[in-house]
Amino acid sequence: MRKKIKKRNRYVKYIAKYKYKYTMLLGAYTCVVFTQLIIPMQISSIISNFSNVELEYIVTQLSVIFALIFLESMGTYFFADYNHKLSNMMTVDAEHDTLQKMLRIRYDRISGLNSAYLSQRINNDLCYIMDFYVEQIPYLLFKSIKSFAIIIVLLKINVYIGLSSLAGVFFYILIYFSTRKKYYNLKQKHANIKAEFFSVVCGKISNILLIKINSWYEATEKDFKEVGNVFVKAAVKSLNFENLIGNMANVIGRMLIPVMLMFFSFSARTDVRNVDVLIGFSAGLIYLQELISSVQFLVKGGEIYQSYKVSYDRMEEVFEMQPELNGDVKVSNVRQIHLQNVCFAYNEHELLRDVSVRFEKGKAYAITGGNGSGKTTLVLLMLGILKPNQGEILWNETELAKIDTEDLRKNIVGFVNQEPMLMEDTIYNNIYYGYVGEKKEMEELHQYPLLDFVKNQPQAYDTRIDSKTANLSGGQKQRIAIMRTLLKDTEVVILDEPTSALDEKGIELFINLVREIKLDKIIIIISHDSQIVEACDEVVRI
Repeated sequence: MRKKIKKRNRYVKYIAKYKYKYTMLLGAYTCVVFTQLIIPMQISSIISNFSNVELEYIVTQLSVIFALIFLESMGTYFFADYNHKLSNMMTVDAEHDTLQKMLRIRYDRISGLNSAYLSQRINNDLCYIMDFYVEQIPYLLFKSIKSFAIIIVLLKINVYIGLSSLAGVFFYILIYFSTRKKYYNLKQKHANIKAEFFSVVCGKISNILLIKINSWYEATEKDFKEVGNVFVKAAVKSLNFENLIGNMANVIGRMLIPVMLMFFSFSARTDVRNVDVLIGFSAGLIYLQELISSVQFLVKGGEIYQSYKVSYDRMEEVFEMQPELNGDVKVSNVRQIHLQNVCFAYNEHELLRDVSVRFEKGKAYAITGGNGSGKTTLVLLMLGILKPNQGEILWNETELAKIDTEDLRKNIVGFVNQEPMLMEDTIYNNIYYGYVGEKKEMEELHQYPLLDFVKNQPQAYDTRIDSKTANLSGGQKQRIAIMRTLLKDTEVVILDEPTSALDEKGIELFINLVREIKLDKIIIIISHDSQIVEACDEVVRI
């Protein structure tokens, strides 16, 4: 039960965070509904007294109507204004929280997913969910209240018209309940295929160099057409169903108007007060049009709710992914890392079997082996990113399962990936990305030979790295990533193919730097480079 409540509150908490703005949003739409209910009454009042009152009275009443129209327009404007602000702020907050959740999902559970597909799906679904809470719920709530109030007014004007309107509302409700499951299924299929379609587009764009080199234009066009055709079919099927339901709702609404005319015609023949009947007809017509508009939206609201359920259920699939298990022991002064009889398999493919190795402080280790032999996997096991199927991993004498691995990776370990991740920011901010200690001044960084290329950049350390124009070479990016890790000054330094993009001079500078800092650290380097292997104290062959 608590789990269900927690799920329901997953997005309500964002409304609570912005409760004052949300209250203003509801207040703005209250003005809209209030004026839409009062204006027809004012108009019928003018008509009923048109021949019996002075011009001054009519002008006064018209002024009131104009004031109400102005109030309605202001309410509509401010509702839209708060809607835009809240939708965007709440979506950003939700995406932030979802990203934090994703970052803590077990790596082996998420590594095989298509990142373009997943990001497209999360963004679309969260936008729709937040829009539902901010815009659609107030619409549905107030239009329900408005419809109820109009039916009461119509019952007072003419009981038969009121009952006919009530019957029309029940037909609308019947349409929703009889079509909601089919709409959900169509919408779910459409949403999934839409995300797949855009992930294919993103994938082709991200691999544009490879496509050009291999002239894979025809193959790319074929892939695009295949997924595009599936997307179009799903989209058309979903939209056609929406159109069908919308037309059914429209037919019922249009049928209410001739029914109303019939009842007023009957009243006019049997009632001597034909003027009163005419006045009632004019007011009833305005209210009926408002009722039709409101109830048609409520039918549409049923479809909107099914779309919300699709997005909600798809997001729940993300939140139900298994998170990493994290201990609470914080390690320090790491003297050794010991792997004992470690085994690991991806699905049914055994990658590592009975691996036992010890890494000790004051030494540099080279991990070598063929492609796919498990070198990087061994490092990920050491860091708790992956969990071994068998065996033990000890940091000093503490089992890895008991260690706070988030703290370990943040404060004890420095890691350089084969493909360095850099932000679209200045070189200086990239060097200190995620850094928690005291930063060196830019002038102090000139002492590091690996950063000697920076002085030739247009704005030195203030030069902005731009992924769109690729203003830095692969080797320069790798140098930044290496120095980012080394300046972190951690007890353990792990480098995965750190020299793959470096020239001879860069490799030499890197080797000299490793020799300088290894005395008080454990340095582990995954490399095929013979120069790097020879410079290390020990070699671990996988």
